[in-house]
Amino acid sequence: MDVYDAAKRRTVTVAQGLTNRQHTIEIIPNGDGAVPIKAIRVFRPPLR
Repeated sequence: MDVYDAAKRRTVTVAQGLTNRQHTIEIIPNGDGAVPIKAIRVFRPPLR
């Protein structure tokens, strides 16, 4: 059984203040191993 451990969770902001249009993020692994990303969160604030 997996147990959620908040101490092992890391959040990194990779971009902010972008213009209101489509953007692309490219994930490139270091080496041949697995990419240790569990989730990507995208926030879309309401337009002013």
